[in-house]
Amino acid sequence: LETNATKEWHVGNIIPLLKVIYFHKVNIKVIHHTNVSIAGTIRRNLQRTIISYKHSIAHGEKVSNIIMLMT
Repeated sequence: LETNATKEWHVGNIIPLLKVIYFHKVNIKVIHHTNVSIAGTIRRNLQRTIISYKHSIAHGEKVSNIIMLMT
């Protein structure tokens, strides 16, 4: 948006500006969805590991080193 000497607004470039804003909103939503998916996967894997560990302890099994790789 630009103003001229009489302070009137010109909307010559508003459409490209709106397109850029819309694109960034969609892009942010996609990134957010990806982060939620990764967090959910890590949480599920962590829960499985803990349940497996508790099961092994409850049944008197020897538990060696547990290594978790989280990126």
